[in-house]
Amino acid sequence: KNMWGVIGPTQRRLGHLNSLNWTLAELNRILRVRLTIIEGLIGVGYSDAFPLGLIIAGDDPVATDAVACLRMGFNPTSIEHIRYAHELGLGEIDPKKIELVGTTLDQLVKDGKAARKIFVMPLAKPARLLKQARNVKLVQGDVCSGCEKKLSIAIKKIGVKNIAKGPKMAIVIGRGAKPVEGRINVIIGRCLQDYRDRGVFVDYCPAYDPDIQQAIEVALGKRETITYLWDELEQKMEKGLPGA
Repeated sequence: KNMWGVIGPTQRRLGHLNSLNWTLAELNRILRVRLTIIEGLIGVGYSDAFPLGLIIAGDDPVATDAVACLRMGFNPTSIEHIRYAHELGLGEIDPKKIELVGTTLDQLVKDGKAARKIFVMPLAKPARLLKQARNVKLVQGDVCSGCEKKLSIAIKKIGVKNIAKGPKMAIVIGRGAKPVEGRINVIIGRCLQDYRDRGVFVDYCPAYDPDIQQAIEVALGKRETITYLWDELEQKMEKGLPGA
């Protein structure tokens, strides 16, 4: 996954749009890794950090990631980009076929069962975050996980207290959701483009959190328009500018 940093932001976002997991696997097919080191001295959880005192290293990136998955309590085959990389012949995913030094497979699985309680935590969804913003009505249709997570990030960046000080608004997200009369509507995602003239519209699929943040700020009266990140990147790409 860290190989994602070697390509430009435009390609990264196109990869997210088309297939993040396949893009990651293909990237590792093109740029082969000789040594993978996972620093797990301090494990980051949902709301706190946990001292693990762990370093995992290997000359097989798929096997190394597979071992890390087991340590966190996950089946490596359930992580799509790791499974795809294995299918592309980039490494071994079967724990029984991976040579372990410093621990055993049984111990790894045992530790993973305890770790699963830490790493699997409920995501702070928009509805939960907006409970204190009584001026906001959240209208959700068939919401994809991408847009939902981006909305949560945007809300956190702005701050619920700041949103709560604003006018009556509706955040409309997910296929099938409809704008609300009498409120400033923030309409998120290309699946709702038929309503783009009914409020502050956030284009693209999935919508990107800086764009959602800007749209909410427009509704709050903090800014006049949205400058889409995608548009900026596409312009750079057309002109051949750095950062594309």
